[in-house]
Amino acid sequence: LLAAGVVQKAPLDQLPFEDSQFELVTAFNTLEYVPKDKLDAVLAELVRVARLRVLVAVQLPDFDNPNGLNGPGKLTPESFFPRTWWEERLEAHGLRLTQMRQSMYEQQFQYLAKAPLGPTDGVFVLTRMPSEGSPSARSQERVQCVGCSYMPLVYNIYAPLGLEGSQARMTMEASLVVGPSACNLVRGMDANPPKGLNKLMGLTRNEYVIEMSCPDLQDQGKVTFNTGEAAELPFDDAAFNLVMSVHDLEHVMEADLDTAIQ
Repeated sequence: LLAAGVVQKAPLDQLPFEDSQFELVTAFNTLEYVPKDKLDAVLAELVRVARLRVLVAVQLPDFDNPNGLNGPGKLTPESFFPRTWWEERLEAHGLRLTQMRQSMYEQQFQYLAKAPLGPTDGVFVLTRMPSEGSPSARSQERVQCVGCSYMPLVYNIYAPLGLEGSQARMTMEASLVVGPSACNLVRGMDANPPKGLNKLMGLTRNEYVIEMSCPDLQDQGKVTFNTGEAAELPFDDAAFNLVMSVHDLEHVMEADLDTAIQ
């Protein structure tokens, strides 16, 4: 693999890759063997080459057997710290633990291994936080379900009960929610669907929001990230009966605003 170029040899604190080159960066049972004085430099490199996701696995101290940890060939860990230390160190480098995806990982591990993670298995499913002041960071401030208070009114207007005539023909049969609150709104509508709802989709321009709020809905195909041009939506013309833009347009560049509305 080394000869074929599939595997490369390089210092961990000088990775030969571009910034944000990889969707996912993994470090399995490696960091605990990095000398303490090199660890921050290595973590900084992992974060630099990751675009969004980082998965770290380290061995944690066994407080019932503090001298019982050795690696391959009886290697001795250089950076041997408890879980809370690793969480704080990783966050200091701009990585945040994604609780929901962490739980999904642990459930899948238990299903495949037929046993849960042990007390010395330090697994951290992480997301690279958006840089301060970036559009992603600003929209993250509106992730709370600011639109949830609107939904009773929306239901009453577009999915009224017991009405006839023109209002009865109004429908939420195919609905799209766009904005940083998409995860929460889709989750709420999914749990308490309006009359006639057959198709529901959420879209956010901030992939970090999905990682932190609804990776399960993304896996189910109910929420997606806009991977096209900043103002364009990846759907066919007239694909939805109702489109709800909830605190989204204020995060679109002014030059793209007319296109976003269209």
